[in-house]
Amino acid sequence: MKKIIGIYIVSIILTLIFSSFIAAVVRAEEKNEISTIKFSEIVPPEDVITISEELGKQYNICPETIQAICWKESRFQSDAENVGCIGIMQVSPKWHQDRMDKLGVTDLKDIRQNMTVAVDYLSELVRDEEDKMIFKAFSAVQDLRLYLEKKEGKDR
Repeated sequence: MKKIIGIYIVSIILTLIFSSFIAAVVRAEEKNEISTIKFSEIVPPEDVITISEELGKQYNICPETIQAICWKESRFQSDAENVGCIGIMQVSPKWHQDRMDKLGVTDLKDIRQNMTVAVDYLSELVRDEEDKMIFKAFSAVQDLRLYLEKKEGKDR
């Protein structure tokens, strides 16, 4: 059940990322900022592919999801910076310093270190959502059981 919920959550995240990507491409095309770009033409750098596959196995997150986030956040630029967020997956040291310390990360412009912090955080979000979904499902089952018990009592 947890695996199904995890897959569902990841699919929602992917849908949001790809929708944002498509909207950004459409906006850029409307402004004539870029030529027509096809998603199938976007090829992550080898190091991003390798690292995302390793972290995907370690944290049980689809490597393509990690790659899509890298593309969406920085266009695979390890030196990207925006409003206090740094690196390929736009990690904010303000909010993730404890996580960085725990993981031994010191340089968010280093692709592996940045991706490690971001995927660790993403994994936590997925786990938290799985727990919430399981609780909601359990509550719904309990409510249904109570409803059926009451209904059964009325039918007697």
